Amino acid sequence: MPVVDAKVIIVWATPAGANVNTLEARFDDAAISYQGVADSFRDNLTNSVMSQMANTVSLTEVKVGDDILGAVSPGASAGALSQGNSNPSICFAVTKVTASGRNGRFFWPGVTEPGTQDNGELIPGTRIAVQTQFDSFLSLMEADGVDMRIQQKSPAPSVQIDSFSVRPFASLQKRRYNRLRS
Repeated sequence: MPVVDAKVIIVWATPAGANVNTLEARFDDAAISYQGVADSFRDNLTNSVMSQMANTVSLTEVKVGDDILGAVSPGASAGALSQGNSNPSICFAVTKVTASGRNGRFFWPGVTEPGTQDNGELIPGTRIAVQTQFDSFLSLMEADGVDMRIQQKSPAPSVQIDSFSVRPFASLQKRRYNRLRS
């Protein structure tokens, strides 16, 4: 049972260009292939988190592994909400919670204009709905035999993501925004 740690890159298309999320995945490659992991991410995102994203944001692809040993799962799904997208660089801020306390974060695109208040705070119902879908996403990935992880600085090992926590305010993320354009 060879257990594999592989980098996962989730690529989104927004009205202003590409947006990228990254994490690590641990799985038994005797039980599920790299392609199976990529497909699992794509399908589980489509069936959970994307139901709370603006329809102006589309999942472009999920890459698992590297150029030598890995897989790409093309995506074609758009977010499900047609309520109007906020600025494409406005994102859900989602904490990757670990037992070690060394938490990571995602800046997840697809916040809708009606999902936020004038001060940038998420409407409570929006936050609850997005949190519910991130909880579902984590459960679906675990059911498929994929543990989502955070890679710590070397030589420390990666740590398992135990849960996600959607922050109460929409956030601005430019560091990974349009990284794939060059």
